[in-house]
Amino acid sequence: MEVMKTLDSNAWEWLAEKPPTQWSKSHFKTHIKCDMLQNNLCESFNNSIKTIRDRPIIRMLEMIRCLLMRMIQWRRDKMSSWPHQICNNIFDHVQQKKLEAYNCTVQWSGGPKYQVDAGKGDQYVVNLDNHTCFCRKWDLSGIPCAHGIAAIHYKGGKAVEDYVHSYYSKDSYMALYNNLIMPINESQLWEKTNQTAIKSPAYTRQPGRPRKDEAKAAARVRRKNAYVRAKAAATAKKTALNASQPNAAETAGIGLRASKRQRK
Repeated sequence: MEVMKTLDSNAWEWLAEKPPTQWSKSHFKTHIKCDMLQNNLCESFNNSIKTIRDRPIIRMLEMIRCLLMRMIQWRRDKMSSWPHQICNNIFDHVQQKKLEAYNCTVQWSGGPKYQVDAGKGDQYVVNLDNHTCFCRKWDLSGIPCAHGIAAIHYKGGKAVEDYVHSYYSKDSYMALYNNLIMPINESQLWEKTNQTAIKSPAYTRQPGRPRKDEAKAAARVRRKNAYVRAKAAATAKKTALNASQPNAAETAGIGLRASKRQRK
């Protein structure tokens, strides 16, 4: 913070007003098992439905329902054939950390705690019983860091995957997608009720010009202008050809018939 204050005092004042639990990993809670500063779930969902957001309400909801049906089934089938006990992305992450663990030196004098020297003056205490490391990467994510993996290899007896939190296990993933979205009939076959029909929300014009409609209108104008220019150029070319060779079409027809007779 002191370095930031010397670089940009305005940024320091803005950040100092916010609690450290919102922006500093050193103050994050460890039971969540997530070390991300932001969650892109909403952005991913909005991106997946951007082509259907303009549909009528019932049609839009039906398309989202079908999208979720396909996604759940695809992910469940893909994970069911995965041969390892932890999910594929986590498995790849662990493999990368295993390579980094080769640069660590472990010292141990008994008990669950290990002293791990990562080089360049970095030294941390790893507790294998509590699945923690003083660098806090293991604490926050639930995935062993390079220092923890080095201690696991030093101790032996268990695989690194056994120390990964159950949140990332194949069983947890399959349990997450165990719920099914049941198929339904077409809307005309739905049961009739006395409930009030769903209506579109009242439209309120937003300030400014609609960017989406403006882009569509501009694209239509460009296509129309390009068509007009191309048609005008073709007409001018045809007119110029007829003016320079008045009997070009007749001459071409005579030549074609003559060539056919020669082939016979």
